[in-house]
Amino acid sequence: MIEDDIVFPLPTPVNRYYVYYDRDTGNITALANGLLNSDIFVDYVEISEELHARLSDTKINLYHWIVSAVTTPDKEPTLEVIPRAFRGFSFKNNSFDLVLEEPTAETETIVEWSNKTKHWVFSMPQSFRTAMSGKHFATDKLSFFIVLENDFDFLIRTIYVNPKELVNKNVYVPFETKLEERIDNIAVVTRRIFNNYGLIKTYE
Repeated sequence: MIEDDIVFPLPTPVNRYYVYYDRDTGNITALANGLLNSDIFVDYVEISEELHARLSDTKINLYHWIVSAVTTPDKEPTLEVIPRAFRGFSFKNNSFDLVLEEPTAETETIVEWSNKTKHWVFSMPQSFRTAMSGKHFATDKLSFFIVLENDFDFLIRTIYVNPKELVNKNVYVPFETKLEERIDNIAVVTRRIFNNYGLIKTYE
């Protein structure tokens, strides 16, 4: 009897994305979907697929982005790609965070852009709400800055959300300008109070 050959499935390839930068200035020098074997491009940080796609857009001016040291909520320093306009800004050791990626199981605060209802919707997963219920917040307002994607110095509006209210229910904030209806041309930046933020885009 001839035994059937054992077939081992090939592992699914994992795409990884990187930003190369100048160590002295923080300026971005290259984008790559893999590590480069080069004497010119040496220093790098790994970034998400979503951020890589945004930075690769020909409409994006890479000058407005920079690799800089930031401080996480647990006060651990790390290198991240951030808007140049927010380099060096900090509030109680919390750096700014660009809300860009889709929510995951680790997401603590969700920002939804709803073109259907012309609202910003701020929410938290129920598990995180339960964990934060009754907790003391270091601030009485969460700040979300709506800026132009290609010019972070252009502030469209600032939205303030009470964290105690957010723990209890979703917060709905109507659009105020036509610019807010063009999600591909704007970005959401927030002070990093929580560890992980997610963005949902609802078109219809």
